Amino acid sequence: MAEVLITLGVIGVVAAITMPSLITNIQNKGYVEKLKKSYSLISQVTNLVSEDMGIEPKYWVYSDHNDGDENDSLNRNILDAYKKHLQVVKEYTTNYNEYQSSKENRALSYRYLNGEVNASSFYSGNRIFHCTYVFKLADGTTMGFIFSENKRGGVIWGLINKNIKLAFIVDVNGPAKPNQIGRDIFWLALYSDGKILPYDTNDTADCTKDGKGYSCAGKIFNEGKMNY
Repeated sequence: MAEVLITLGVIGVVAAITMPSLITNIQNKGYVEKLKKSYSLISQVTNLVSEDMGIEPKYWVYSDHNDGDENDSLNRNILDAYKKHLQVVKEYTTNYNEYQSSKENRALSYRYLNGEVNASSFYSGNRIFHCTYVFKLADGTTMGFIFSENKRGGVIWGLINKNIKLAFIVDVNGPAKPNQIGRDIFWLALYSDGKILPYDTNDTADCTKDGKGYSCAGKIFNEGKMNY
């Protein structure tokens, strides 16, 4: 009996040590699969939008940020074309910061990969979905669209300098936790050459346990898994 109790005790200790890591690994695999699904979806829909507009993405006309028209009509045409092919259950688009200031969003606590709170977008010091059109999809994904040139936000130099015309902020499980860059929140981008790619496949230095996690989509696509 004593030996059985000792054995059970050892098993319990091992389980207590290994279970959290096992659960995290399972969750991470789920986030990776959802990221790949979102990437595939954005790529496919971008091709459909290109067909609808009759022009390749690298030749799309974006809004002139010097134009005072508050409707941001040129970018809105592109956005509407995306909406046509996505299963959108709710949109925050009447005001660039509608989702940013919504009760739902304000209740969320976004973190960097290193655990620091009050995470912001890589193109500004404001919260993640600042100056972003937001779609909530039927599968639970929250997807933000930020144009590098727009009439209300001007020129987003953090995107322009990286040759990004349109960035996609993807929260693969929406408001659900962990709401952490590099785990369930990722950046994808339409570059000036017309390619949809993770941000940033060439420089993934910030995708470490001590980093902010902006380039983790690139690291995942390079390595095939969440290896950090």
